[in-house]
This record gives sequence, structure tokens and C-alpha cells, in this order.
Amino acid sequence: MSFESKKAFKITLALEILTFLAILVNIYIQIRQQYNYRFFESKLQTYVELVSTTGQLVSENSDLKRFNDLQRQFYSIYYGKSQLFEGKDMAVKKSIMEFKAKLEKISMNENGIIMDTEYNNLKIAALHLANSCSEELKR
Repeated sequence: MSFESKKAFKITLALEILTFLAILVNIYIQIRQQYNYRFFESKLQTYVELVSTTGQLVSENSDLKRFNDLQRQFYSIYYGKSQLFEGKDMAVKKSIMEFKAKLEKISMNENGIIMDTEYNNLKIAALHLANSCSEELKR
């Protein structure tokens, strides 16, 4: 084999190796993008469920059974799905803890109706939580 043919062989081999590496990098990038997309979709679904539940909670101030059911649903999300995303989302974490604290202070009169002052504080906390989730999803 001549010097020129050895040189051509080495160049061809180097190009094939580089092509193979480029394909591997492309596969990695695609897998990473799919993972990020799925993670975002899960986060979006959890935040929508969370905001929907808190919205219903602050809208339901006269049906004690419905309110208690929604409260259980909120705690289920709080202690479950939301924990998957709270690590990086500090504004969401702060807002959800604020809402939880306001929810725990809710008291009802003998007819099962939430007292106005506490109810308004809960509404404000729900709006803060919805805004925090919205801002986090924009990032």
C-alpha cells in the first residue's frame, strides 16, 4: 500500500468515526429533548391540576362536603405530584406553602360557610400560586 493510499484510508476512517460520533450525539440530543418535553408535560399537567383544585377550593364556600373533598384533593397533590417539581421551582414552592398555611387557618361558621376574612386571604394565596405556576412554565 502506498503512502497516498494509507493517507486516504486514514482520512476515510477518521471521517467514518466522526460521522458515527455525530450520530451518537444526535441520538443523545433527541433523547434528552424527549425527556425534557415529557418532564415539562408532567409539570404542566400537575400545575393545571393544582391551580384548578385551588381555584375550585376558593370558589366553594357554602358546601362543606364539596369543600372537604377539594381540600383532600389539594393535599393529595401537595404531598404527591407537586413534590416532584418543587426542588427548582422556589416561587411555586413558596406559593403552595402559603396556600396550604391559609387553608389550614380556614374556619367555618355553624352553617358550614367560610368566614370572609380568611376566605379572602385564601383567594389571594390561590392567585399567587396560579401566577407562580404560570411564571415557572414560561421559563
